[in-house]
Amino acid sequence: MGKLNVFNISYIVLIVAFCFFMQRILFLKTPKEAKGIVTSISTHKKRGTTDTTIEFMTVSAEKTLLFTTDFGKTSSFFLDDSVKVYYQPTYRENAIVNDFMHLWSLTLYTAGSGVVIWLIGLLHIFFMKR
Repeated sequence: MGKLNVFNISYIVLIVAFCFFMQRILFLKTPKEAKGIVTSISTHKKRGTTDTTIEFMTVSAEKTLLFTTDFGKTSSFFLDDSVKVYYQPTYRENAIVNDFMHLWSLTLYTAGSGVVIWLIGLLHIFFMKR
């Protein structure tokens, strides 16, 4: 893989990270906030992740919804914990916990990967000149 290809890959990854960032910004412009309750926590040993199921009532109290967050190896929640949930009225199924890592982790991991790939390309150029 040439140095130009490594930089192109890093730029593509950074563009994807920017798209994730903009998607989250647009989501956070007009979210509805609800109080959710953690109803179940299950660990998947094969995947090495924990799924947390949260139940919340929409602001208009028209519907109780369940959604599952599968963030990380361990849950930062306990059963019956109260959590703030953001959701869009038109896409209630895409609710997200009002927590820094739940809101921004995908953007941060993608941007970090793009920067690491870019730095690898830079190091490759630096060591090839020697």
